Amino acid sequence: MAKLYLVRRNLEVFSGPMTLVEMKDAYKRMQFGLQDEVAGHCGPWVTFEQLDRIKKQYPEVARIVHEDMIAGWNISSDSEGKLINEDTKRLAIKSTNGIRLALVFLVIAVLAFVAALYMANSARNTVKVKDQLESALRPQDLQYFLDRSDISGFDRYVQKHAGELTSQVNQRQAPDETWLPYLRLYAFSHDGQFSGLDPKYLRGNAAASTPVDCSLRMWRRRWRSSSADWNDMLTGRRLVRAHWARLLAWDPYWIKRREHKGWIGEQNYYIACLGMADKALTDVGNDLAKSMPLEERDRLGYSRLKARLGWLQAAMGSATAALPSEEAKGLAGDNGSVGLWTCFEAARDFDALSRCRRSMTGGSNLGAASPLLAYNEERYGWNMLRLVSATRGNLPADLVGQLLQQGEKMNPEDHFTRFDYRPEARLFVSLARAGMPTEKAIEKAQSEFPTVKLSH
Repeated sequence: MAKLYLVRRNLEVFSGPMTLVEMKDAYKRMQFGLQDEVAGHCGPWVTFEQLDRIKKQYPEVARIVHEDMIAGWNISSDSEGKLINEDTKRLAIKSTNGIRLALVFLVIAVLAFVAALYMANSARNTVKVKDQLESALRPQDLQYFLDRSDISGFDRYVQKHAGELTSQVNQRQAPDETWLPYLRLYAFSHDGQFSGLDPKYLRGNAAASTPVDCSLRMWRRRWRSSSADWNDMLTGRRLVRAHWARLLAWDPYWIKRREHKGWIGEQNYYIACLGMADKALTDVGNDLAKSMPLEERDRLGYSRLKARLGWLQAAMGSATAALPSEEAKGLAGDNGSVGLWTCFEAARDFDALSRCRRSMTGGSNLGAASPLLAYNEERYGWNMLRLVSATRGNLPADLVGQLLQQGEKMNPEDHFTRFDYRPEARLFVSLARAGMPTEKAIEKAQSEFPTVKLSH
């Protein structure tokens, strides 16, 4: 037989008797609450809130009704202490979540710090690698190719490292003389320029009387824009104040006597510049050939220009070089000043030098009407000194007299080419006035100008 129970509400209203099933159904319909009381089989009244007592008196009610009721309200069926522990667990879970979140942020911060250190180290390593790369570029490597006459290997090496070379040179406050000879050699073996380098760097300070830019491109421009003036310069009508005209007046022996640092072998800026000028003139001549016959180009002076440039390069290559007959004819045939200078420079003795002087005028002087008289006299005097300095011992009296007479016409600086002849002028004075043997005079002048080679 099923047990029956009574439920008392507000100490006044009774429900029942009812079975456990009926009690559960009444609870679901909310016919009583925790403040109400239950009693069964003449047992005591116990409120549903008193969990310990209801478990002791009516365990079946606590198990079936009260636990279901508490579960519906999300309250544990244990004691009030157990309810507090459950809240503590929830707080603990929340606290754990906070700690986990803090740990996540900490890990992120650590990772960010490590990443920053990595990036900084990477930047430093990049600089170190760059420095190592630059330091790995050695002039000895380029010299290796030159020692074996491997010009193609030399070019490939420079082309491969051109960016690093220019960067290494440009980053220094003072010019890097280590690489300069090789960069010059490469530049003037091609078109006279090196991408990323200032033309002033390639020229240097020792050749201040020359054009800053001696590239093939610039010389083509000079020759194209000056063709109308070629003949005036070549025939001696006037001294044209332009780089191309001054180049024609360069004294090859003055250049040979100077010291040229920062160049490989016998190369120097004058030779390099002449090479670019000659190559560019050939290109311009080929362009002219497309629009005019050879005779018309020669009337402009093209062939005589080519002959002069060829002679200057030959004279700087060998002090005893003779002027080829065809070139001599082309230069001297019009009695022009440029032809006269070439004849002076090609003379090997005093007789040949005197013949040049007479052949250009047909008499004993250069012609008082020539606007270039004084300048040509200076050119004659410097070539006289060139021949005298090759002699030994005391000079004959007549030659000393000629030197004294010629010395009155000389200036220590060439006002046209801007070449500085002070060392030569000092030697001139020592030979003509002091009556010293040639060796002593050269030694005295050499001591004052140690970088100029005055002896042969």
